[in-house]
Amino acid sequence: MRLFYAIGLWGLLDLTHLRETLDDLPQLRWVAPERVHITLSFLGEVSADVCKDAAETLKDVAANYAPFTLKWQGVGSFPLGRPPRVLWVGLDDLSARQVIRMSKDLGNRRPAPHVTVARVKGVLPDEAVERWQTVECAWPQVRVTQIQLVESKLTPTGPIYTIVASEKLRARGSCPHTY
Repeated sequence: MRLFYAIGLWGLLDLTHLRETLDDLPQLRWVAPERVHITLSFLGEVSADVCKDAAETLKDVAANYAPFTLKWQGVGSFPLGRPPRVLWVGLDDLSARQVIRMSKDLGNRRPAPHVTVARVKGVLPDEAVERWQTVECAWPQVRVTQIQLVESKLTPTGPIYTIVASEKLRARGSCPHTY
């Protein structure tokens, strides 16, 4: 099974404004609102035993975090210096530090906290990339109270996500450590 740890934002965020900004571009495949999430750490193809261990890790990590709020800031694209393959929305500094710390605790050595909003099929015109860089994301703040272990089945029409395990963030107070 193909697994990743996530902050599920399933259906919480409206992509309408972002889509309207670039609605004339057939190269973009927008993420469905019910698939929107922040990947904390990607595990890849794993066995059932690894899945069980991953669920235990999720429980241990969740116990060390208090609920926190995500605030949105900036947009961008991956990869840098080449034609974009992904369009994303970023987090403000405090939110990003929390997500980076949690990602590292879940085994991600090089976290890049963001929400993927579209994938690019083909090449975007330079003008479209410039237009994307000026978009302002007006999403509401989101309170993070749990994290998930998610199975991803790839299909021709997009991934199908199944939550394998979900754990509430249980620490009291705020998270004291930052990177």
